[in-house]
Amino acid sequence: MTLDEVKVYLKLDDDLTEDDELITGLIDAAKTYIEDSTGKSYQDTQLYNLAVKMIVAHWYENRQVTSNKTVVNELPQSFFAIVAQIQWSSRYTEVVSHD
Repeated sequence: MTLDEVKVYLKLDDDLTEDDELITGLIDAAKTYIEDSTGKSYQDTQLYNLAVKMIVAHWYENRQVTSNKTVVNELPQSFFAIVAQIQWSSRYTEVVSHD
């Protein structure tokens, strides 16, 4: 999962670099979120990468702590379906504990 792949998903121009550090941090956080939610390690698969892109896009587009909007965007149900598939699929390896 590269910064450029996520920027394409976010429909951001390559030359727009002011948020690169933020987006990179969101990618790392999304991988950790999915690993913690599923118990499965990150793998460079289309399904896992789609889940990462979806949550990064959500976090990137909804950065404020509070909102005065009457309609607040939540993660789509399809995201949770993908995370459930990762969790229950034998294709993905268990997270190795570093305790």
